[in-house]
Amino acid sequence: METQLDVRVREVLAVAAPYISAIRGGEAFLAALATFARGRDPLACAHAIASGLYWHSVQYYVGQADPLYALASVLGYRPSPFASGPEEGSDAEEVYDLAAEFLRVSR
Repeated sequence: METQLDVRVREVLAVAAPYISAIRGGEAFLAALATFARGRDPLACAHAIASGLYWHSVQYYVGQADPLYALASVLGYRPSPFASGPEEGSDAEEVYDLAAEFLRVSR
């Protein structure tokens, strides 16, 4: 039976997918995120995906026309004012690393 938490993971992915798909390597990255999400706590996973994508996006976008800029804007994730990236060793850092591996933004 599906829970609200399972829905939350799908909601984050549904919001992110159009922007991720616009980037070279985006489809492979979405498949990697689906694999990442399997077997994890859905609420923590949704937060990790939003956080990791946010940090990757704000650190690598090249202007307002960049899909990464739009992605950071629509995720709904707002970090602590004291944060400067995903927490070391966290699931968010794993998502951040996956994004760095898969997403190739044309410059």
